[in-house]
Amino acid sequence: MTIINKMVQKDHLDGAVLGCTELPLILGQEDFKNIQVFDIAQVQIKAAVDQLLKKLK
Repeated sequence: MTIINKMVQKDHLDGAVLGCTELPLILGQEDFKNIQVFDIAQVQIKAAVDQLLKKLK
């Protein structure tokens, strides 16, 4: 969290990807007030469900 917060200040980040499977278990959007946080597992799950639903139509 400290590293991301430093990068937000230094590099003016708009968002961060929680790419490791265990990170979303300990960190979430509520831990970062100034940027959007993306849980890559949730992004992939949503994409998979969307694709399956398209095939069912």
